[in-house]
Amino acid sequence: MSRSRKLAEAHWDYISQLLEAHDESSDTIEICRFHYVEAFVHGYKHALEDLENEQPGGRYANEYKIE
Repeated sequence: MSRSRKLAEAHWDYISQLLEAHDESSDTIEICRFHYVEAFVHGYKHALEDLENEQPGGRYANEYKIE
């Protein structure tokens, strides 16, 4: 599992608790999970690309695998 997906899943635990506290249905929560995790992973990829462009060959380009 990529670092971005691990981070997204870890943060999702917090978000899902918020949705449960507001009595959202399990179906709604599962749909939100899919979109949240995928958007997080996608955004993380773009953040790493921006860092790489700012520091070509820098530590960020090698420290985290871009998927």
